[in-house]
Amino acid sequence: MDAKNLLGGKANTYHWDDVMGPDGFLLGHSPTNPDSIMKHLQIHPEKGNVIRTFFE
Repeated sequence: MDAKNLLGGKANTYHWDDVMGPDGFLLGHSPTNPDSIMKHLQIHPEKGNVIRTFFE
């Protein structure tokens, strides 16, 4: 079970998008997603915008 289902939403959670698929895009990201080619930490605060910290 993931945090979204356990907690009833993404607020106050984070996840790492750091695994590239065989197609060259991050797993779980479509090729049209602008975040699909750069590894990042994604933070979902209770209020406000999602925070993404990109890294290599």
